[in-house]
Amino acid sequence: MKNQIIFIQGFKYIIIGLSNTLLTAVIIWILLKYNFGNFIANFTGYLVGILNSRPLKSP
Repeated sequence: MKNQIIFIQGFKYIIIGLSNTLLTAVIIWILLKYNFGNFIANFTGYLVGILNSRPLKSP
């Protein structure tokens, strides 16, 4: 039972991490493609990633 809970938590951690990485990268890439500049693209990408991860981490 305890191993199953640890496996589920680990799987959830990996899925959330991958989705945040993908979302952040896509946002940064799109903003750079439309010439928003490095600072705005990275700031917005990381902000969206952080805001996305919060509801996914909640039980």
